[in-house]
Amino acid sequence: MRFSDSFTKRFYAIVFFLGASIAIAQKRPELGHVTVAELEQKKHPKDSSAAAAYLYKHTKVTFSFDAGGIKVITDTEAKIKVYGKDGYDYATYEDFYYVRGGSISVKEAATYNLVNGKVEKTKLKGESEFESKVTKQIRSKKFVLPNVREGSILEYRIVKTTYSIGRLRDFYFQNDIPVDYVQYELRLPSDFKYSKLIRGSLNPEIREETITEAYGSQVQKTTYTLKDVAAMKEEEYVTNIDNFRSHIECELSGYTDSYNILHRFSTDWASVGGHVFEDEDFGPELKRTNYFEEDIKPLVDGKTDIEKMNILFNYVQSRMVWNKYMGYSCDDGVRAAYKNKIGNIAEINLMLTSMLRHSGLKADPILLSTRENGIYSFPSLTAFDYVICGVKIGEELHLLDASDKHAQPNILPVRAINDKGRLFNEKEGSYTVSLEPEKFSRKMVTVLATLTPDGQIDGQARDNYFEHHALRYRDSYADLGKELCADKTEKRFSGLEISDYDVLNRDNLAKPVTESYTFHHSGLADLIGDKIYFSPMLFLSLAKSPFTQDKREYPVDFVFPYQDKYVISIKIPDGYEVESVPKEAKLGMQDNLGTFFYSIAPQQKTLQLTVQYNINKAVISEEYYEILKEFFSQMIAKQNEKVILKKV
Repeated sequence: MRFSDSFTKRFYAIVFFLGASIAIAQKRPELGHVTVAELEQKKHPKDSSAAAAYLYKHTKVTFSFDAGGIKVITDTEAKIKVYGKDGYDYATYEDFYYVRGGSISVKEAATYNLVNGKVEKTKLKGESEFESKVTKQIRSKKFVLPNVREGSILEYRIVKTTYSIGRLRDFYFQNDIPVDYVQYELRLPSDFKYSKLIRGSLNPEIREETITEAYGSQVQKTTYTLKDVAAMKEEEYVTNIDNFRSHIECELSGYTDSYNILHRFSTDWASVGGHVFEDEDFGPELKRTNYFEEDIKPLVDGKTDIEKMNILFNYVQSRMVWNKYMGYSCDDGVRAAYKNKIGNIAEINLMLTSMLRHSGLKADPILLSTRENGIYSFPSLTAFDYVICGVKIGEELHLLDASDKHAQPNILPVRAINDKGRLFNEKEGSYTVSLEPEKFSRKMVTVLATLTPDGQIDGQARDNYFEHHALRYRDSYADLGKELCADKTEKRFSGLEISDYDVLNRDNLAKPVTESYTFHHSGLADLIGDKIYFSPMLFLSLAKSPFTQDKREYPVDFVFPYQDKYVISIKIPDGYEVESVPKEAKLGMQDNLGTFFYSIAPQQKTLQLTVQYNINKAVISEEYYEILKEFFSQMIAKQNEKVILKKV
C-alpha cells in the first residue's frame, strides 16, 4: 500500500511547538545476558506449539525538542527465542518512517547459539541492514539477523524518531507468539494531554508517577507491565487481528500553555468535523465544481435522483484511475485529477460527492478507517485513512466508492468495509454510519454430472455470482484470459480438470458474473467390491472447518451476509442402483445467524441434490463461536456423507 503526502499532514496539522521538554534516557535493561539454559530450551513451557516466543520486550517512549519541533523517540528492546523453523521469520525486522525528521537506527542486534556447550554471539553486520524508498515521503528500514537456527535467541534494540506527536504508535502487549514479559513505558511532558485507551481482554499492571528530569522538566511516567501473555493466533474470517490483540492507543487531546490554560484538540466529533472542512486539501476541494459542470449537465438533465446517482457513479468510476494512494485529503487536487484521469481516494470520491451535490442530491463525505488501518476508538483527526461518498435518497443512505472498477452503489470494496464510518456535513454535523452490508450476496451453482462404472465423473458446471460474490470474482480474475481463468478455477478444487471454460458479464456490472465449464474428476468415487461410494456434492463440499480453536477472542467476520445454493444432478451408471442416500437435514443457529438445508432425491437413473446455506450476519460475535463452530462441523459432515450404489 502507498500513502499519500496528506497522510503526514494529518499529524503536522495538530503539532504545536510548545517549548522544550527534553527527555533524558534512563538506564535501560541490559541486553546480552543469554544463558545456556535458555538456549537449551526446546519448547515453550506454556505453549508447546509455539515456533518462537518473546522472552522479553520493552518499549520506552520519550519526547524531546529540537530545531525541527517536538520529537517522539521510541526505544524498543526485544529478546526472542526461536523454537522451530517457522520462527525464523522473527529474525527479519522491518519498519517505516517519514523522511521529514524521521529515522530508525539499530543500536544493537545479535544472534546467540549454543556451540560446544558455550554461548556464541553473532553480531549483525552493517551490510545486513537495508534502507529503501517506499514513497517520496516514506522510507523502509530492514535487517535480517545472521546465523539463525532452531534454538537461537535473537536480540535487538531499535530507536525510532518522528515529529508525528498527534497519535503515538499503538503498542501491542499481545502477539501471535507467547510473550513472557512485556513492558511499555510512556513518559509524557506534563503539559501534554493524551487520551489513552487499552483495548483487548488483558489488564496490564499500571504504575503512574511524576518525575523531574534534567533541566527541571516535569514528566508523567506511566508503566504498563504484563507477564505470561498467551499468543493470539489468527484464524480465518478476521478483519484485522491487530484490532483484537491487547494494545494501548494514545491520541493527543490537548496541551496546557504557560498560563496554565488547557487547549483541547479534536476531542469531540464537532471539532473533528470543523478541522476536516477547514483543511485546504478537503473542504475547498469539495466545493470546486467548474471543472466538470459542462461535462455532466447533459448526462443528468431530466433524470430521477436514483438515475443521477448511478449515472454519475459510473461516469467517475469509468473515467478515473485510482493511483493506490490512501488518505482523505487531496494531493494534486480534484481539478488536476479530473483532467489527468488519475487520482487518490480523496480526489476520486470528493469529486463524485461534489458532482452529486451539484446535481441536486444530498451527498456527503464519509470518513472511515480501512481494514488494514484498524478500528477507530474515539473522535480523532488521525483515525481515518479513507473517504467514500454517502447519498441520501428518501430514507435510504447509499454508500459509493468510485475508486474500484468493480464496485457498485452499496457494494463497497472489501478494504472499505470495516465496522463503521463517520458522515460529515458542514452545517448538520456528523453521525456514525454502519459499513456492514445487510443485503445477501448470492452464489448459485448448477451441476449436471455423469458417473461412470469405473468411478470417473464428467459434467458441466455453471456458477452465477451476485453482489459481493461478483465483486470478489471480478477482482480475483481481473485482466485474466480464459485459459488463465480456467487454471485459477482448477486450483480451487483439487484434482479437477477443466475444459471449455467461459465467463459472461465480467465487465458488465449490472449483471451477475456467470462462469461455465466442462469438468472431469477421477478421484471423487471409491469402488469397493460391487459398490460405489461418493459424496453427491462432488468437488464442491467443504473438506474441513475453518473454525478449529478451542476458544476465539475476536468476532467472526464474513465481510457480508451470503446465500450459497447448489443444485446438482448426477446420472448413475448402467448396471447400478441406489442402495442408500444421505438423509435430509435442516440446521439452524441461535438468533437466526445461519441456516443449512440438504435434500437429495433419487429419480430413476439420476440423483437430484439441493443444498443451501445462509450466513445471515456479516459479523458474528465471538460469544457465538461454539455455536458457529458446531454449525460448520455438522454442515461439513453432512456435505461429505456418501451415496452408496450397488451393482444390480
